[in-house]
Amino acid sequence: MARTRTIATPTMARLVSILAFGALGWFLAGQAVTVYVDEAPPAHFMVIAIGIAALSGWLQIGLRAGGGYAPAVAQGVTWVFVFGVCLTTYLGSLAMIEKFLLGIYRDFGSAMIDLFDLIWLELVRFSDVTLLATAVAGGVVAAVMVEFFGQKFG
Repeated sequence: MARTRTIATPTMARLVSILAFGALGWFLAGQAVTVYVDEAPPAHFMVIAIGIAALSGWLQIGLRAGGGYAPAVAQGVTWVFVFGVCLTTYLGSLAMIEKFLLGIYRDFGSAMIDLFDLIWLELVRFSDVTLLATAVAGGVVAAVMVEFFGQKFG
């Protein structure tokens, strides 16, 4: 009978994934503070980055551990994309809600249309070569580490 995988069942791979990707999210958030040249980052930026990184590591990498090292490298690169999309969507939504509460938009429709521009501005803000290279290298190393522990103790 095939082994079933559930999201809630903790394994060594999932434990390592939440720790490794949470630490990577903390490091990337600390490094990303430098891209806020003219303003301060949101007050809860570090917490949100760690939470998104750890949760996406648990759900994406931890569930797929055990398939080999080549898929782990691909999953690490995919994690960088997922992390980037989730973080920039959150930050764009936060900026849109701030503008909406200040009364800048005439209605909710114009706020939703502007949301895509704000997400794009966040993507452009975080398009630093050093930050992206660190994210890709860290994502691959963390995914390979999860795979190692998943095979050794899984």
